[in-house]
Amino acid sequence: MSQRLLTQANGKLGKADLVNVLRKPEAWDKLPVEKQQALYAMLPPAPGDEAIDTTKHPLTTSYKPYLEPAIRQWQQDLRDGKLTKTWQDRAKEASAERAAGKFEDWKEKHSEQFWGQKAVAHAPRQESERPPG
Repeated sequence: MSQRLLTQANGKLGKADLVNVLRKPEAWDKLPVEKQQALYAMLPPAPGDEAIDTTKHPLTTSYKPYLEPAIRQWQQDLRDGKLTKTWQDRAKEASAERAAGKFEDWKEKHSEQFWGQKAVAHAPRQESERPPG
């Protein structure tokens, strides 16, 4: 599979309804058993520690409520360009800068003791709050 297919924001994977495509039994049945088992091996233990048949389509198991939103999120990230090498490199750089404390001064300057504190301080006064005169 082409790397471009997996990273191109306006490509076929970004436009298709992936959840509906992947829900189809043939999407799972066409995979070799080894691939099915490898995919299941990437998942956390089943909810409630139930035993899962790894030949069964995961979107028909108790994983469904977790997998479908994850598929949609992956697809949205693809559409937003977050899977491109450039975006990934910038994200890693920003993460390293944050870990190094580059944004601490800004954070301290803009922090509030409670949410909305600065907005209240700079909000226009209501008629009843204005000094007489």
